[in-house]
Amino acid sequence: MEYMIEKVLEIQQKTSAYLNLRLDVLYKELNGKFETLDAHVMMLDAQVSQTARAVKKQEALVKGKAVDSERHQDRTKLFEFRATQILLLDTHILPP
Repeated sequence: MEYMIEKVLEIQQKTSAYLNLRLDVLYKELNGKFETLDAHVMMLDAQVSQTARAVKKQEALVKGKAVDSERHQDRTKLFEFRATQILLLDTHILPP
C-alpha cells in the first residue's frame, strides 16, 4: 500500500514538473508574441503620426495655394474691371 502511495506521489510530482515546464514555455512564447505585437503597434503609431503631420502640411500648402489662387482671381477681376472702365471711357470720349 505504501508503495502505491509513493508511486502516485512520484507520478504527481513528474506531472507537476512537466506542467510547470510546459506553462513556462507557453508563457515565454506568448510574451514574445506580445512583444512583437507591441513593436508593430509602436511602428503603426509612428506611421500614423507621420501621416497626420504630412496631411497637415499638405492641407496648409493647398490652403496657401487656394489663397494665392483667390488673389490671382481677384487681380484678374480687377484688371477686367479696369479694362472695362477704360473701354467705357474711350467710347464716351471718342465718338465712333
